[in-house]
Amino acid sequence: MTYDPTHDPSLTAYALGELEGVEAHDVEKLIAEEPAAAAYVEEVRKTAAVLAGSFAAEASAAPTLSDDHRDAIEKAIADPAAAHPGDNGSAVASGLDESDEPYKFPVPFWMMKVAAIIAIAAFGTMLFLPNLQRAREQASPDVAMSNAAETATEADSPSATRANSASAQPTADEAYDFQATPRVDRSGVAYKEAATDPAKASRDKSIVLESAEKKPVDLYALSDGAKSGAPSPKLTSTRNAPSTATPPSAPTSPPAPMAPASRPTQSPVVVAAGKTVGGREVALAESEQLRRSRGQAAPEYRKLDAGQLGGAAPADAKAKYEGQLALANSVERKNEEVAKQQMRQLKAVDELQKDVDAEVDNRGGFNREGFDAITDNPFKLVADAHFSTFSIDVDTASYANVRRMVMGENRLPPAGAVRIEEMINYFPYYYDEPQGDDPFSANVEVAAAPWNTSHRLVRIGLHGKNVMKERPEANLVFLVDVSGSMNQPNKIGYVRQSLELLTKELDADDRIAIVVYAGAAGLVLDSTPVGEKEKILTALDRLRAGGSTNGGAGIQLAYKIATDHFVKGGINRVILCSDGDFNVGISDRASLIKLIEEKRESGVFLTTLGFGNGNLRDSQMEQLADKGNGAYNYIDSMREAKKVLCDELGGTLVTIAKDVKIQIDFNPAKVQAYRLIGYENRVLADEDFNDDRKDAGEIGSGHTVTALYEIVPVGVELAGVEKPGKVDDSVFQPKPVAPAANVPAELSDKLMLLKLRFKQPDGDTSVLRTFPVVDSGKKYDQATQDYKFAAAVAQFGMLLRNSPYKGSSNYDAVLELAGESIGKDKGGYRAEFVQIVEKAKALSTR
Repeated sequence: MTYDPTHDPSLTAYALGELEGVEAHDVEKLIAEEPAAAAYVEEVRKTAAVLAGSFAAEASAAPTLSDDHRDAIEKAIADPAAAHPGDNGSAVASGLDESDEPYKFPVPFWMMKVAAIIAIAAFGTMLFLPNLQRAREQASPDVAMSNAAETATEADSPSATRANSASAQPTADEAYDFQATPRVDRSGVAYKEAATDPAKASRDKSIVLESAEKKPVDLYALSDGAKSGAPSPKLTSTRNAPSTATPPSAPTSPPAPMAPASRPTQSPVVVAAGKTVGGREVALAESEQLRRSRGQAAPEYRKLDAGQLGGAAPADAKAKYEGQLALANSVERKNEEVAKQQMRQLKAVDELQKDVDAEVDNRGGFNREGFDAITDNPFKLVADAHFSTFSIDVDTASYANVRRMVMGENRLPPAGAVRIEEMINYFPYYYDEPQGDDPFSANVEVAAAPWNTSHRLVRIGLHGKNVMKERPEANLVFLVDVSGSMNQPNKIGYVRQSLELLTKELDADDRIAIVVYAGAAGLVLDSTPVGEKEKILTALDRLRAGGSTNGGAGIQLAYKIATDHFVKGGINRVILCSDGDFNVGISDRASLIKLIEEKRESGVFLTTLGFGNGNLRDSQMEQLADKGNGAYNYIDSMREAKKVLCDELGGTLVTIAKDVKIQIDFNPAKVQAYRLIGYENRVLADEDFNDDRKDAGEIGSGHTVTALYEIVPVGVELAGVEKPGKVDDSVFQPKPVAPAANVPAELSDKLMLLKLRFKQPDGDTSVLRTFPVVDSGKKYDQATQDYKFAAAVAQFGMLLRNSPYKGSSNYDAVLELAGESIGKDKGGYRAEFVQIVEKAKALSTR
């Protein structure tokens, strides 16, 4: 992944002399390692020097007042009654509001304030408008939640930073519209935002699209300004494109930082309904605000005309006064035109972005998201395979991903993103509570399959014991990816807020450490008691993204910190927050998995939280959690963060049983063939069931786990079942007997035998539990609401994957089945599912 310095605000801060101590040292180290960073810093410094020279020249060239004129004005300010005889004078027609308040600043200082406004506008044009995309995202409601802290300067105190951040954010308990997914960042779309005429957007769009996968496009080259020979205003947006500039070789030592430049005091500039641009004090505002600010800054002397000055004024006072006024009005008009032009540019580029995003959607999108291919489990003949064995799975990421794509991106998900077991297990079910010492209960229900009523559908449900009231102390390490790929509001922004939610749910005796990785791993916060909550939250507030990704180094450091503070008998867990895009260091999946498998034996487990879109490495995040004895969840909203890290905190943190395996022994007298729905990457060999060395899934406190089998009863036609070819009988072995003939009489009425194996969280030897299952012959409309709803979700998953086993499934059937089984719906997730199915139905007809 090519390093892009334009996404790293710390480089600009360093170039302008705003960083000190550790922060400056970190940037200097980056500059020494990244030639592109060094080149960027040098460019910023040169630009700042040019601007400083221009400001100085403009200030020295500004007209000044004569001593006589100055004395007359000061006399008028000191004695307004003398300057306004009878108050019959009239204000000069300058377009400014009148004011009766004296203004005590001398003219040169006022002129410097006008120059400062122009200077800030010019500086924003040259440096900060490259981040227009990020500015637009920060202006949306969800983005404002995640980036409020970023607008504060490093000079702000931690407490002030937190206060500002909190005031800009809705609470996690507020309703979150799951349709309002943050703006999609299209990886690979790159262009320069220099169109000055909104009318050109339609023409420019086609050029951007044609070149989006090739190289950045200079829209300014298409404008009238370029044709007239005017210099490019350098309004650029890389849109995640690789840098095309060839950076100079890295300096042998980092350049010395510039002395901090003094800044004019200025209120934050407001753009269209209170949105700040780029989180900076950029002079980009509409004309009404400019008129208001000019009126506030207008000195009293500007009300005076020659008549008001009277005999006390020098002979040339009128001419000089009118010259000063004309110059001031000219500067103000120019400033207003600059602001209007920048507003037109912003609107034109925004419209162009909307067109490009829509076109990208139509073309299938430019993204690097990674989903492994899935092949549906086939039907198997009981005569050939009488056992079915698999590991349980409590991940829920697939459902959240599907929701994000359907509701937020208006597209159906790729088949590989649809893991049916994760979609089913996203929802809570109301199974019987466990009894005795067992960590979970087993619940089985059998009825007709809704998509093929001649088949039977078996629902197996496990319900974990809730132990949160007496849960042990927690030792957590937040492992946060702060690489360049995470530099989006729905990535690093959601990470900060999600971990803040989790921190507030923990007890004072629990401990938290924060490790980050981006090119190299670093310890942001050593293990700290949650009682020092403000210290932890302040550390989270300061997380920023930029750089390449060394995932392996981060995981190694996180495990070391967790091991150093290990709590015997407690919760020891690393929580990885990333998009899974590990591209530096230990980057291959096999090496990462081996590392995590080794570490889990020490008693430190791994949970993964996926964020963002465009380059999400979904399959990698899933496998890391699987091998780390944890779960994988995808956070597509703060509503989802609250569900995973607050409402279901016990299941996320507290493991009550590990290496949980299920094996079904089918009765050949009742079952011809069977098919496990979902769990394709959790299938185990039959011999693995009794092998305690084989890893399997975990159940957390209060978790429910559901699995479905579709069964073809004896006597039903085997449509869609692949039959094995004929094999000659052996001349050395006796002729095989039909399996049904060997079924013991006491088991002849049983459909199957459910067998479960599991270990205690700190145990090495598994425990076996068995449950015989009888089919009472229920129709699917006689089944429980939990059964119907799980069947509806499975049917929806098969439609999204276009499964060859979907039978008579269709969206209307899913909506009917789900609608009648919403039942007790804490959190409204089942009702939300109905809306998602309705949207998917509409998308399927496009």
